[in-house]
Amino acid sequence: MRASLASLVLFALGAGLSLVFLTHMAPAAALPLAIVALVGLRALAGRPSAAAGTRRSIAVILRGAARLALLAFHVFALYLAVAWGGVLAWTTPWWARIAVAALLLGWAYGLSGRAVRIPLILPLGVWIAVCLAGWLREESVVRCDDYRLLQPPASLLVATTDAVPRCRPGDRVPIGRYPRKFWQSPDGRWLRFTTQSGSGDWRRPSVFDGLVCELDLARRPVPPPRCVGGVEGKSHGIAGSDALGEMFAAAYGLPPDGEGRTSAIFVAREDGPLVVEAEHRFDGSVGDMIVEPKSGTLHAFCDGNDRVRSVTLPSFARRPDTIAAIFPGEIRYDPARDEGVVCSWLTGAAVRANPLSWRFFGVQRPTLWSLSAISWGCDWDPATRRVYTAVPNLGALYEVDYDSGQILHRYWVGFGMRSATLDRRRGVVYLTDFLGGHVVAVDVHTGAERARWFVGRFVREAYVARDGRSLFVSSNLGVVQIGLGEIPDPAPSPAPDGRS
Repeated sequence: MRASLASLVLFALGAGLSLVFLTHMAPAAALPLAIVALVGLRALAGRPSAAAGTRRSIAVILRGAARLALLAFHVFALYLAVAWGGVLAWTTPWWARIAVAALLLGWAYGLSGRAVRIPLILPLGVWIAVCLAGWLREESVVRCDDYRLLQPPASLLVATTDAVPRCRPGDRVPIGRYPRKFWQSPDGRWLRFTTQSGSGDWRRPSVFDGLVCELDLARRPVPPPRCVGGVEGKSHGIAGSDALGEMFAAAYGLPPDGEGRTSAIFVAREDGPLVVEAEHRFDGSVGDMIVEPKSGTLHAFCDGNDRVRSVTLPSFARRPDTIAAIFPGEIRYDPARDEGVVCSWLTGAAVRANPLSWRFFGVQRPTLWSLSAISWGCDWDPATRRVYTAVPNLGALYEVDYDSGQILHRYWVGFGMRSATLDRRRGVVYLTDFLGGHVVAVDVHTGAERARWFVGRFVREAYVARDGRSLFVSSNLGVVQIGLGEIPDPAPSPAPDGRS
């Protein structure tokens, strides 16, 4: 009896650690309720059958259902351990790896019929929790060894803090704000980008002391950035309209104004130096935008995945909200065609702005499957009518027909690929390995890797310069620039090209 109770307690601990991510994406009661349900299933699965008759038949059915549910949970936990371990193992301390290995040995030893068995979910849960803790810890620091891993043609244009180039091997430097998403002025001189704080503590040192920053690329060496908009909150989407001559940047999590609104869209002229001409406040969490110059409309997609807020430019007069479950991972919009793509469920959606409408790719509406396969990065080619979208938790790059929404090909590219940027000239899609720290150039025809560059950790976006000669990348190191020449074709191989 004591042995069974001890095993059940260890199972509850492992289940809780496996599902610890629920504390950041579900109501507070979700985790304890999940643990209770799983412990109940575990107890039911091990309960002996009734003596005979109908009760025995019912008990057998219930026990079989409980075992099937537990098997599904273990498969899910194993997936989490492999997926997150593959991109976060570098964050785990040596003692944690030894502890997980020891627990795995204990589980294997218990298979021989020992009284107290270590359940498999315990080492899986410990590994998952250690990886996620490493994510939270490492996002607020820069590893000095990462800075030394930068190799030409990648170079650090501006470091997150002045301490990075001077730090010693093996050390870590605390950081505050670092870059997210880019926009470049039509003349190529001004590079602007949004920023965030990895730890949520904006008091940590950073040269990016504002929600929106600008670099003057016409000067060498590039001078320190000019930043505006305050230092609290997270800025995400940034978009320009050459027809209107203005640039827009969205931010949320700001100190509330007099009406309790915590989101804002900042307006600035496209030509620098960067000066905020207007700040328009919203409630909710405005994440990314589409600017449609013909109708003078701006559509702001909310990070809460619930609605799109629309305004008339330049007055910012409010239009009715549109209720839409579209997560604004990345938006690529062509104002001349009034067509674009929004990354969201599974492979995203085709979108128009005048009037606002959308059509999901791969699935026609969000489902349980699409909820498990959110895309944060996509781009498209209006000429070939092909969409390329990264699905990080499936380790896939999808090629989709823009007009039909049909998924044409799936390429394995590895877990954790976040942003996707198409380079039509070179025939590649640049994928950002968010946690691994690389930008990977993937051939659009075969899915083969053609180039890879290390750029630092927590890589948000790769942005092709207006002249096509370089790639700007945001990471916790700062702003990285990669000189782009001709990217070599992948070496011939007898293995399949990855199409399915």
